[in-house]
Amino acid sequence: QLPSLNELKEERPDWIVEGTVSLDDAVRGRFVNEMLVVSHRWESEKQPDITGVQFKAIREHLRTHETFQYVWFDYSCMPQGERSPDENREFKHMLPNINLIFLGASCLLLVDISYVSRFWTQFEAWLSMQQATTGKLCRASGSERRETIVTIYNGTQTAVKLLEEQWADVTPEQAMVVLATP
Repeated sequence: QLPSLNELKEERPDWIVEGTVSLDDAVRGRFVNEMLVVSHRWESEKQPDITGVQFKAIREHLRTHETFQYVWFDYSCMPQGERSPDENREFKHMLPNINLIFLGASCLLLVDISYVSRFWTQFEAWLSMQQATTGKLCRASGSERRETIVTIYNGTQTAVKLLEEQWADVTPEQAMVVLATP
């Protein structure tokens, strides 16, 4: 299983690299070749990867994509659970800025049947499929695509197709309407 940020701080502090991703970085794709961002659903309230299936999928992806220097996985990169006042401030600063890394880095979407019904995974998927152009976001195409979709558990090609069709050519305004639904 992937460790939490607190576990990393205690056991592997040398694995933690702090940095900032600006809107300019995201728009210019500064981190596309060096950072992998993982979109996944949590399997329980306290542990996102109970069985280690997500970790295995991430490792397999990294073995075939060796250019990545950094991996961003929410559980391992953001303070979880009971947080100190400093951790709470850090969390509250990071949460509204997650969109920047999903917009400006390469994205691995770990899709199962539940993935297509969750707010955060849908938001992350839509962002991962976008390309910043002059004054707007639009569906990335060809070599500009940054997302890789891998199915896990009960994920099927039908779920992948549904996800891709759901977000094909969806404007930010249309995405806001879809994501605002229960």
